[in-house]
Amino acid sequence: MDRDQRRLLSTIHLEAFVVATATIPAMHSVMPDVIQHAIEHVLVRPIVIDAANIEVQYSYRETIARASMAIKKQEFYEGAALHLLARSGLIRALRYEPPFFLLNDSLSVLLKYSTRNRSPWGFTFTVEEQRALSTKAAVGKTTIGLVCGADGVASLCYNAYLRIATLRNSALHIACYRKRGGHYEVVGPDGPLARKVPPANWQRLLFDGDAAHEPC
Repeated sequence: MDRDQRRLLSTIHLEAFVVATATIPAMHSVMPDVIQHAIEHVLVRPIVIDAANIEVQYSYRETIARASMAIKKQEFYEGAALHLLARSGLIRALRYEPPFFLLNDSLSVLLKYSTRNRSPWGFTFTVEEQRALSTKAAVGKTTIGLVCGADGVASLCYNAYLRIATLRNSALHIACYRKRGGHYEVVGPDGPLARKVPPANWQRLLFDGDAAHEPC
């Protein structure tokens, strides 16, 4: 590796370099010796990129480790909802097909979450999510799980969802309300769901299939 290549590595913003080398396979064939040297020598220790700002970037290995180990907020809530289902012992297969989770190769679930501690909980459905729901529901069973903070999950099948939120060309919002010890009232832009949703419906999802939804 010549001096110019070493100077290049010392001036590239490390995060951009990490993203490029991790996500663009072509770079591995364009500059294999540069990248290998970075991984083995330069990027295994902190580097001061900008002495004026004293901006210190982590090593390649530590950055990758931190990125792979970090759990996003969305993953906490989705994981909690899936854990409730797993406790039933009826999950035989689980596959992630963004933005859906496919359970037992037969039920597609879209999980939305709200971080609020108490009622009401609000959920936004983008145009892309609305279209994805419509497409998925046309070919198989589809459920929406509304994760209401730490309170629980309100589940409704796609038909119930359509009663309160028909397909739109803009994002739409759904809200869940629940009094202590009560059921979830789910309200969309087209009005409230006719019947409230028992919190236990989510955990019965794999037991009862469509029967777990009220109404569907």
